Amino acid sequence: GMTLLHWACDKGYQDIVEYLIKTKCDINSQDSEGQTPLHYAVICEFESIIMRATFHLI
Repeated sequence: GMTLLHWACDKGYQDIVEYLIKTKCDINSQDSEGQTPLHYAVICEFESIIMRATFHLI
């Protein structure tokens, strides 16, 4: 299933995404289909979330 971060990325809730990233949630977690939260943000074209998530991957 989806984590809270998957859900927030899917819905475009940037404030929740930022909070979860700051609290050190696993940004590389995969859902039952192998998709990460970043996949959800990319599919939904939420650029600000994509930028925030990729910054933490570097």
